[in-house]
Amino acid sequence: GVVGSVYWLVRQETVRKRNNEEQDTNKNSNKFAVMDPQNTPLKVQASFMSKVNTTLQIGLIALGIAGEVPSISIPPELMTSLIWITAGTTIGSS
Repeated sequence: GVVGSVYWLVRQETVRKRNNEEQDTNKNSNKFAVMDPQNTPLKVQASFMSKVNTTLQIGLIALGIAGEVPSISIPPELMTSLIWITAGTTIGSS
């Protein structure tokens, strides 16, 4: 349902944009929209919080892997804090 609704919305916006361009240039071409990310007027951009969250997730994974190396000692409090901060940014970026 959601995917179909998004497709319909993008199609309508693309048709509207194409029709406006055709009126400006007096072209009469096909009115059907094709899902073309380069010509779609709707763009998706990640928020700053989402980027911070991704950075924290990658850092958490890196520390988890590094913690398995015998010569590297990572305090459990650091891992616990990072887990909770990452969980908070995951919820905050939704």
